[in-house]
Amino acid sequence: MVLEIISSVTEIVDVPIGEIWAVISSFGCEKLWFPDMKSVDLKGYGIGSVRTYIFHEPGRIAWERLDYVDAENHVVRFSVFRNDLLTESIGTMKLKAVDKNRTAFTWIAEVDLPESLTKEKLQKQLDPLFKGLINAVASSITT
Repeated sequence: MVLEIISSVTEIVDVPIGEIWAVISSFGCEKLWFPDMKSVDLKGYGIGSVRTYIFHEPGRIAWERLDYVDAENHVVRFSVFRNDLLTESIGTMKLKAVDKNRTAFTWIAEVDLPESLTKEKLQKQLDPLFKGLINAVASSITT
């Protein structure tokens, strides 16, 4: 497996870092903010726990395993397995306080690219997805 950074998106959101951290560090609560999420099932607790996403889109399922949490530096890292992509990938969410009311939220995807996909093609899909997810997290707090 050779992982390569395919997408790295950073957005400045008008939400304090502690409030964003409360959401992204709650592994398994994604239904509260993730668009098109039908259900989330969590097995286990903490590092090694696995969440299963069922989307409203028929047949679309994803599994994510929590691999790393650094509360002091506001980092969450997880392995991603999807039934529609036969590849391995790692997702990382990082937060950095801009000031007391704003946070730089970075979402990174590292992927072992299958031969059928190019970095550019996958990046065109992931960049807007991550931007939307970052804003969905922020909106779940401010609305």
